[in-house]
Amino acid sequence: MNASSSPFALLLVLALLAGCQPDAATPSSDAGTPRVAAASSTPDTPLPKACALLDAARVQVVLGQPAGIMGDDPENCVWASQGHPGNIAMFMVQLSESADADEAQGMFDAMVSALGGTQGGTAPQGLGDRAWRKQGQLDAVQARVIVVRKGARLLVLNITGMRADGALDDRLEQAARDAITRL
Repeated sequence: MNASSSPFALLLVLALLAGCQPDAATPSSDAGTPRVAAASSTPDTPLPKACALLDAARVQVVLGQPAGIMGDDPENCVWASQGHPGNIAMFMVQLSESADADEAQGMFDAMVSALGGTQGGTAPQGLGDRAWRKQGQLDAVQARVIVVRKGARLLVLNITGMRADGALDDRLEQAARDAITRL
């Protein structure tokens, strides 16, 4: 088992990276991938609260079962399923703002690298300035993560749970597309 396949390690890495700044000398893990030019300033609008990016109806559609807010602070929102215990799932929304888009791109690159690099993940097109998603599984626990950079802001959506149907990745990506419009 390696850290990129463990959903618990994935959550831990994301939480730890939220407070880290990348080393400017560290090369990008996806140097061959084209980049959108980064803006040099933060948006004029204030950073919304993480729980304001997706409503209960959207989270329930993504999870495929009723859900309620388990944790709500400005940059982190945790939704927990309220369905059958055998289908338990948690949906985390993490939001951060860097000093500028270049710094946000460094954070994006660090997250992708920490989650195993571009191997095994995909880069959804037309989602923010950069986006990347990956899935993993450890025994019966599955995890999905999507990381999106829009200007100087980063959005991370993460689902960890017991079961996932074949359309979960598409529903998670659509949720990211909905949420990014509010940034």
